[in-house]
Amino acid sequence: MLRMYIKKRSGEQKRIGYLKYKKIDYESLLDELIRIFSIKPSLLDEIESLMLYNEKVCILIDRKTVREILTPSAKAIHEIRRNSVFDNKSYNLLEKILDGRLDLKSIKRSIGRNAFHSKMIFLEKPAIYSGNTEIISARDSYEVLCYNVYIIENKTPEKMYVVRLFSSYAGIRFSYDSLGRILVMYDRKYFLRKISTAFFDEIMDHRLSLFHNIAQRFCPDILSELTKIEFRKLAYLSFFSSLKMTRIMPFLLDDKVQEFYQDAPSTKIYLDHEKYGRCVSNIALSSRELDAFLSHVKIDTGSYISFSSPSLKTDYRTTLFRVRVSIDSPPLTVNGIAIDVRKYGKKPLTLVDIVNKKTLTADAAAFLLTATIFRSNILICGEPGSGKTTLLNALDMLLPRTLRKVYIEDVVESVDQLSEGKHQLRLKVGTLEEIHENLSGKVLEIIKMLHRKPDYLILGELQNEEHVKAAFHAMNAGLRCIQTTHAYSLEQLIYRYVDIFSIPSRLLLSLDLIIFMKRDFYRGDKREVVSIFERHNHVADVNPLSFFKPIFIRRFNGLLERVSSYENSSLIEKISIENRISKNELILFIKKIESMIKQQQVAGIEALLNKLLFLKCKYEN
Repeated sequence: MLRMYIKKRSGEQKRIGYLKYKKIDYESLLDELIRIFSIKPSLLDEIESLMLYNEKVCILIDRKTVREILTPSAKAIHEIRRNSVFDNKSYNLLEKILDGRLDLKSIKRSIGRNAFHSKMIFLEKPAIYSGNTEIISARDSYEVLCYNVYIIENKTPEKMYVVRLFSSYAGIRFSYDSLGRILVMYDRKYFLRKISTAFFDEIMDHRLSLFHNIAQRFCPDILSELTKIEFRKLAYLSFFSSLKMTRIMPFLLDDKVQEFYQDAPSTKIYLDHEKYGRCVSNIALSSRELDAFLSHVKIDTGSYISFSSPSLKTDYRTTLFRVRVSIDSPPLTVNGIAIDVRKYGKKPLTLVDIVNKKTLTADAAAFLLTATIFRSNILICGEPGSGKTTLLNALDMLLPRTLRKVYIEDVVESVDQLSEGKHQLRLKVGTLEEIHENLSGKVLEIIKMLHRKPDYLILGELQNEEHVKAAFHAMNAGLRCIQTTHAYSLEQLIYRYVDIFSIPSRLLLSLDLIIFMKRDFYRGDKREVVSIFERHNHVADVNPLSFFKPIFIRRFNGLLERVSSYENSSLIEKISIENRISKNELILFIKKIESMIKQQQVAGIEALLNKLLFLKCKYEN
């Protein structure tokens, strides 16, 4: 194996992969280099010199040899490779070249070009290039489809998130981009009408089905060296390249990436990792790559962005990833396109998962789930990215299947439960970025719910004054609602609603529970429930801050503790009165749910509820 490094005319030194070559026969080595670089000869255009080395030998190929032998020879054979995809005569010629049945003079006569010159390779044993980019001392590493990810310690709190292709073999590193271009050429020639209106998943299925035949004709020599797994990875890599999305895909595919950002073209992507918190990657997308991603988002989601409306927010779902995309562009942004992509896990976090991550305790989880099961009006608050929607979805997935749940969301973040036989109507309304369109707004849909009889109304995020007023209108009209909003503390929430949004303070009493969450940014970016407040049953003070009392508080030691007994809980009393269930039975119900969460056996919660309601009916009769 020989490692290959190039030195560009700019002086930059870069490792480009390794060559599978054991014997050092300089004449046959030149032929091997021509074969490999014929897959992607454009790499040779800016090369000042090429170096190959291993533990035993070091070979330097100078600029003259690169320009007079490698470049014209590789380009000539590349043209034969490309034509072989569309033409049998070229394919037969390529087979002869790769089998060694044609020498250089015969190839010259066949293609009619003066591409090959006899010249010796200049050999030296120079010092090793300083451009070594091998990964060393990684704290963690794992595979993401056709990529390898390395987590590297940094001198700053941010760790390095380094992405590499799944293989360093030059044949793979050179071929995926060329194959991506040929897939596009093939579609333009034979499937233009089909591809021009296709979505991401349709293009993926189509091009992956074509890949084997095209790759077998373009680079059969490379395919013969690959395992089935490597072939599959190369197919995906070539497909991503055909969409100009090769370098953004690892972030879209990695389930451990919770959200990633790029503030301007050619600046490095940084991200929030579920295990390592804030990380900085080695990838900086160019304007062209950002434009390509934006184009796919617009085509696949039907969203748009323009000079007069320079922001876009939408959910983007394919078989490979599910994300919420926010894009800002000039003239709003000063330095070019900026992206913020929040990931939805392929498998949403359950309440047990959230407890295991110590976001909240089993005791608090059981209390919240009980409040949700009995359709309490709940507001989940916190800064952006603190886990509000994750907690809401975890509670929602454990609600009884008999409930008719209606969702009103501008970006679909809820979990589809129709396949489980649950009653679920999900409505998608226009985002704030789309308010100029004639789309149904959240406010209008909330008001319309008064005539649609939802058992539980799940409003998603309350973003502005109109959303908040509509939500309080619904709750005070008798609808049961659960929603999220941005607020860091009870004081901030109440002052914002009362003083800024002019919500009458007495309307706050329609809320049964207020939950506050936060991101512990400097401790691995953990998400935590920091406090849970319930409404007082008897309010004498006019100060709205006195309307609510804490029932759970996270102490300085980091533990979330219950600070009020369930016997004195106003919410337990309210549920008891509304449902005619004794407080003791409700408290026992909470304790049983807590035990089930600790044992990770939440599947029986609905049966437990049915048993509780059956006993209630039995006593009444």
